[in-house]
Amino acid sequence: MFNDDDINTVHSAETDSTYFIKITENAINIFKNQLILQGAQRQTITKRILYKKKIRNTINVTPESDILKLKQENLPEKGLVVVYCPDDKLFLQFQELDIKFFANNAKLKIMKSNIILRDITDKGELLTLLEDKHLENNHRGINETTEEIRKTQYYPKLKKEIQKYTNKAKSDRNPIKHSLNITDTPKKHNEIVHFDIWYPQRGVMYLTSIDKLTKYATAKSLKDRTWISIINAIKERIQYLGKPETLVTDNELDTVLIKQFLKDNKINLHLTTTYNKTGNSDVERLHSTLNEHLRIFNADGNNNDNLKEKVFKAITAYDNTLHSTIKKRPIDLRNNLLPEQELIKFAETLQKQREDIINNINRKENRVDTQDFQNKYIKNYINSKTQPKYKKISNYTREGNHLISKDNKFRKAYKNQIKRKFKFQDHNGENHDNSSNYNDN
Repeated sequence: MFNDDDINTVHSAETDSTYFIKITENAINIFKNQLILQGAQRQTITKRILYKKKIRNTINVTPESDILKLKQENLPEKGLVVVYCPDDKLFLQFQELDIKFFANNAKLKIMKSNIILRDITDKGELLTLLEDKHLENNHRGINETTEEIRKTQYYPKLKKEIQKYTNKAKSDRNPIKHSLNITDTPKKHNEIVHFDIWYPQRGVMYLTSIDKLTKYATAKSLKDRTWISIINAIKERIQYLGKPETLVTDNELDTVLIKQFLKDNKINLHLTTTYNKTGNSDVERLHSTLNEHLRIFNADGNNNDNLKEKVFKAITAYDNTLHSTIKKRPIDLRNNLLPEQELIKFAETLQKQREDIINNINRKENRVDTQDFQNKYIKNYINSKTQPKYKKISNYTREGNHLISKDNKFRKAYKNQIKRKFKFQDHNGENHDNSSNYNDN
């Protein structure tokens, strides 16, 4: 019968007794079949295809024109046709003929629109218009710009185009995306090992580990989160798999006694930055995979294993399956099935792949390699309307991509957690831009 897009956009107004044909409040431009009827001194018929799918017939009629014949020749047999006719007298003639000759055609629906907008058919013209409106309205938002243009102009999916343009506008608020850093790939097993605590269900916890090069993973059940339980689990891993050179973990394992144990065993400790998701991503992805294994086990009605057995099967499956990053089984690399020279070459290949991926992301997302990020304000992660968005820090030093507290008043902050400087701010964080003032609150 009728085109769904047309029917969905129709919001017909109540009509008075003069009109048999219903009136839509929408502009004629949005409909697929459009008929423009207007008086003229010479009869002409023009047919245009707009936006690849909309058909517009423009008919200029004279007092001598055979309107019935014109309707029969230019109206489709079925569907929705919307008419725009500014001449009320001419439209009444059109309507009378419709009542007399077309009213019994249930497949054909005719409506009238009193609005016609200017069609923008060129993408370049649209971009020019958006640029003018954007500057004229002092960089107003997407909705405001859309509503203003829609009053006089028509372009399909206008809001989507405005959204794309606004998001690309260089002078609008658009937080800097710091470039991703390329970290070194270890050359051997146990050079870098990630640790974390995994909770497969409420009240149950495991100390998990994953080797950064081989992706070989372990999971040791913990009675609790005390330093004694955690150190015993680390000792067990060292006993069976050897001592890691560097242990990477988050602040959950940041205790004095655990640090002392690692120091006594000459294991370097690297604590990831708080609220930074990428620091311990290797073990976080491991948790995601293990959770998916458990979900599949639990969905199997024939699986009667307890949780401990399911975790064992999940970690075994992980280590004995081809890993998507290294394209090898972690168990094979762990068992030294790759000669030393091939392992070094393998690590170099992984490093090259990592560099290509990160450089590609930095380029596509226009990430900025900001070296001068030092400032005395960092993000405040206390979620409260009464708290400031940034908090002031003092007595700190910069180490690589972090700011480190000299007196342990705050945890280290990564460069994307530090407030961006003002345009004319010096290295001490003092603002020299007279056009704006810094508010500590």
